[in-house]
Amino acid sequence: MNKIYIVRYWEPFPDSEYGGMIVVSAESREQLKKLLKKNYDVTDKKRFKESVNTAKEVNGYMPAGILAEFTT
Repeated sequence: MNKIYIVRYWEPFPDSEYGGMIVVSAESREQLKKLLKKNYDVTDKKRFKESVNTAKEVNGYMPAGILAEFTT
């Protein structure tokens, strides 16, 4: 069963002026990391790892993938 993860957008200013969040459905944090790397440019690996590790986790029934995003 997939979980829904709410991830803080990791790109700092000036690449992302105000940050944002990404909502992802994944089976595990490992799959979460793979989905994000597949769909986004990861230039700041330290912030990316922190965002994945601190993502809020909720049980869900959605297929794996990016569900929503808000980034600037």
